[in-house]
This record gives sequence, structure tokens and C-alpha cells, in this order.
Amino acid sequence: MKKIKKWLILFIIGLVLLLLGVLGSLNPNISEWMATHINRYYILGVGTLTSHLPFSLFEWLVIIALIILVIILIRLIILLIKRSFSSFLNTFTTTILAIFIVVGLYSFVTSPAYSRKESPIPQYEETIDNDNLKTIIVDYIDAFNATARLVKRDSNGNVDMSAYYTHQELAEKMIKEYERIDNDYLSSYTPKTKTILNSWFLSEMHITGITFSLTGEANVNKAMPAIDMPFTYAHEIAHTKGVMREDEANLYALYLCLISEDNFICYSGLFRAYSHLLSLAYYSFDKETYQEIVSMIDPLIVNEINNYNRYWQEHNTLERIQKWQNDLYLKINGVKEGVDTYNDHETATDSGEKREDGTTIYDVIFSRSQKLLFYIYYCI
Repeated sequence: MKKIKKWLILFIIGLVLLLLGVLGSLNPNISEWMATHINRYYILGVGTLTSHLPFSLFEWLVIIALIILVIILIRLIILLIKRSFSSFLNTFTTTILAIFIVVGLYSFVTSPAYSRKESPIPQYEETIDNDNLKTIIVDYIDAFNATARLVKRDSNGNVDMSAYYTHQELAEKMIKEYERIDNDYLSSYTPKTKTILNSWFLSEMHITGITFSLTGEANVNKAMPAIDMPFTYAHEIAHTKGVMREDEANLYALYLCLISEDNFICYSGLFRAYSHLLSLAYYSFDKETYQEIVSMIDPLIVNEINNYNRYWQEHNTLERIQKWQNDLYLKINGVKEGVDTYNDHETATDSGEKREDGTTIYDVIFSRSQKLLFYIYYCI
């Protein structure tokens, strides 16, 4: 009887936390309140403590949890063999309820933040004709080329992070960079970003970073190509500051990197911006103009992009599993597009018309990332 009462109490605690998290996601006003009063202060309290640790508490909790689960699984098998069904039921039920409480707590702290109102990231809303669009794209590529020639590189032609920062130094630098953004949407507190010791595992899953609200930590994959480091740091930090949706975390990371006066950080932002610009050029111009724009990219950049793509092609053992799991996680948290939210590109619709060279003319609607790029171009 005592066991059943204990199980019931644990179940009720987990259920209440889970329901509060789910209910908090249903209304934007409630989501905003919970994100700015629960998520924000929870991360402030926990993050202040975990930031003093020289390692990722999240990573070690995962390792410890896996070890405990293996031990429990072995115990359950032994109990079944011995036909100790009462002990089996006790161990199994207690384990499931413990996991349920953790899931409930995570939902309570994190889920409402996914349903917050749209972040006030700068956007350029004016009309841009194709002539001006080409000028903008070419100017960005010129800036990309110029920065590519300034950054220090390793023997493979990739930007050399060690010539600029250690991971700890970059973490501290990105905290200072975030001081350039002043809005009430973001928490004023920024925890220190950690590197994952077993980053090889993240690479095999095509994960560049993970933010875990329950430990108040932003974590990055230290094994990935250096060109993506500043952007990833900025992206994961955005999550800890209350920006949970992936597309909006990308917007903050893109904005922060591109307005930075640091060549290494800016280069990372330009690397992330170029795909938005090239896709826009593809749908906006004829084939000759598009090829002309592509040909402007410096060979230094082409080599680094090829190395970048090769790295991820060589590390993809668990990519499909991670993509499925992340897609499911985002949809459970109310993000209908799932992992597609990472790809904030233009919407291009076939107009039914053709150019003289036979290419399709598209009606293009700019994405928020592209509107941000236009804002930086015109307004900063």
C-alpha cells in the first residue's frame, strides 16, 4: 500500500508539471509570462551555479543516466529470471515514474517558451527590385571575400580558431557580443557556454550544439569545423536567453555575428549568410546572372565550404536517428514545421512565365533571415 501511495504521488507530480508545460504552450500570453518568469529565472538560478563548473553537467548527467539505466535493465532481467515479479514491478514502475517527473519538469520549464510571440529581431520591410537585390548580394559576397582573405588559416585552408580563441575565451567573447543586443525579449543573464567532451558523438548525429534548460547550459560540439563555431555559440546562447524556436535562434546568431567587429566571428556569420543569398539569386535572376554571382566567390571560400561539407559527409552514422528524434521533439513542443524551422529560406512560387533564356520566373517572398540581411545592409 505504501508503494502504491508513493507511486501515485510521483505520478501526480510528473503529471502536474507536464500539464502546466502543455497548457502554458496553448496561449501566447501565458507562454510569454512563463518564459519570462519561470524559464528565465530558472536558468538564472541554475545557470549561475553550473557556469562555475569547468565541464558540462548536462553531458555527465547523460552518461550517469545511461549507466544507471543499463544497471536497472540488468537488474530487471535478473528479477525476471528469478521470477521475483513483485521486485520487478517495483523497480520498473519507480524507474518509469522518475523519468516521467524529469520529462514533466523539462516540459514545465521549457515548452511554453516555444510558443512565445515573435521576437523583435530587426527586419527590412521595404520593396527591393532585382537591380538593388543584385547589388546587395554582390556587396555581401565582396565582404565575404574580403574577410576570407583576412582570417588566419590552417594547413587545410580552413579558418584557424586557435589563432583567435580557446573555447573558453570564445564563450566569454560571445557573452560580451550579446551585450550589443538590447531588448526585453532576451534575458539579461547569459550563462557560460560549455564544450562537450564526447563531441565525436555529436558529429555523428550532425549536432553542432545542445542547450539543456534543466542545467541552464548551452553546449557546443568542439569537433566541428571552426567556421561554424561563433555562429553555433551565438545560436545556443540565444536558447538560454529565452529564444527557443530554432529559426529565431538562428536569426539572433546571424545578426550578432554579422554586426561583430571581430573578423573571425563576422566570417562565421557571412558563411551562414551566403546560402540565403545564393538561393535568393537562384530564384530571382536568369541563369547567366546566377552563374556570374556564384563565380565571384573567392577560391579560399570554395575550398573551405568543400572541406566543411566533406566533414559532415564523413560523420553521419546517426544523422537520421537524430533528425527523426529532433523533428519529433520540436513537433511535440508545438513547432509544426519540426526540423524544417532550421531552414529559413525564401518562398518561391512558379509564376508560370519564362525568361528569354528559358528559365522560370518565380514570385519570391523573402524569409526573415533575408530581411535581416537587408536590414543590416541598409540600416547599419
